[in-house]
Amino acid sequence: MNKRTRAVAAGLLCVAAWSASAADLERGMDAYEHGDYATALAEFRPLAAQGDARAQAKYARMMALGQGMPVDLTQSLAWYKKSAAQGDAEGQYGLAYSYAHGEGVAADIDRAVALLQKADAQGYHRATRFLGEIRAGAFGERHQDLPQARALFERAADAGDEAAKLNLGLMLINGQGGAADPERAIPLLEAQAASYPEAAGALGLAYEHGTGVSADIEQAAHWYRVAADQGYAPAQINIGKLYQLGKGVERNAQLAADHYRSAADQGYTTANYNLGQLYADGDGVQRDGQMAVLNYAIAAIDGMPRAQQALDEALDTIASRAVGQQTALREAPDTNARVDATLAAGDKVWPVQAAADGWVAVYAAPDGPRLGYVARADLD
Repeated sequence: MNKRTRAVAAGLLCVAAWSASAADLERGMDAYEHGDYATALAEFRPLAAQGDARAQAKYARMMALGQGMPVDLTQSLAWYKKSAAQGDAEGQYGLAYSYAHGEGVAADIDRAVALLQKADAQGYHRATRFLGEIRAGAFGERHQDLPQARALFERAADAGDEAAKLNLGLMLINGQGGAADPERAIPLLEAQAASYPEAAGALGLAYEHGTGVSADIEQAAHWYRVAADQGYAPAQINIGKLYQLGKGVERNAQLAADHYRSAADQGYTTANYNLGQLYADGDGVQRDGQMAVLNYAIAAIDGMPRAQQALDEALDTIASRAVGQQTALREAPDTNARVDATLAAGDKVWPVQAAADGWVAVYAAPDGPRLGYVARADLD
């Protein structure tokens, strides 16, 4: 075999090897898309070990998510680094995500931004959108740049990124990063409402207040329900208020209470305040002064001024107790739990919820209310 023949043969072997590698990668990606993680791993793992940057990124992602294997964020980070070092956009995105969220490494937003910019330059729309989220303030004001966020969401949305379309719609309707443009926002939000409760909730607000559409309280209620049914707490509060007032829906204070509880369970203290009103009035629930005080206290501790006023008034409706000796108002029954206040003998508390061997109680500290656990033996 002469040199030319050997060269041609070698070239053919390289093409054949590349084609086999590409086919293996495609089989792995197809299996991954169909949820066949065992087959995907069988294809990705050897390719990643051989240095295939795309396979390394896929393998790292599966490791980070625990798909077909236990979660291992440290090893996932190492594979993302290998992929990113070869310039793979998905590897750069995955490594940026790890740095942004501190997964397997100390959080470093600056490094995340640098990596996302590289992936964005390659047209990787997930990186464009994630960079937009950082510029929108998702990781603090230091990295915030609303006009840039809006421009990034525009580009990612044009590339077909559905989450970017949602974010762009929200910025357009709220006038963030530029002038409000509700007429553009409404179609974007409508297209995302079935998948993203934030979009349905925003549509509810638009119809309630006539932003970009004619005001229509019944349509507002419809969209709030769509979002609330997906567990979106702000919409649960809004539809709860409509049920409480009988606006756009038949009045039903019991349904209002149910929605408020769902939102309160997610940490939305406006829902606690509204629920406190229902308990204070016996509206849709049995009148219960202690439950009213408990919910008002949660909202007041969160800094809601009207909740503090309501709490002050509600405390007069339930019996107080005094502590018999110096004791701690703790966040939980565990004696190692954080102390919210140290009570002196004679200090008043308002028990609001019985526990196994004590009470959850409200204490009116000089700088605002405290809520915590007091052992039964500590009360007079």
